[in-house]
Amino acid sequence: MVLGLLVKGLKNFKTRGLVADGLECVVGKAFDGSKSSFYIATGVSRGATIAFASGDKSVNYDTGTYSQGNIVTVGAFNKLKNNNIKLGNEETSFLLRMYGSPTKKKVLWYHLKNH
Repeated sequence: MVLGLLVKGLKNFKTRGLVADGLECVVGKAFDGSKSSFYIATGVSRGATIAFASGDKSVNYDTGTYSQGNIVTVGAFNKLKNNNIKLGNEETSFLLRMYGSPTKKKVLWYHLKNH
């Protein structure tokens, strides 16, 4: 049942092709809002930053990201850090789950612990 839903869900995600998706990954990792990228982040990461920061601070969030979404989330967390924006109560209000990751788990864990 779950596998069937996953396969059906993956069929609904349209790709722009291998080259475009690969380029998006490279650009996302190169411009992730960190000091080494001169604090430049992609537009998608900046949009995710706004979405994360505009959440109600009194609500607990359970967020799941997949593959390229993990790259976008790292960029968003870097932008949050650069702008000194904290998520929720800074302890238990923000749970992040990552799947199919082209990003190391410890990178996202570092961002969660330092926000």
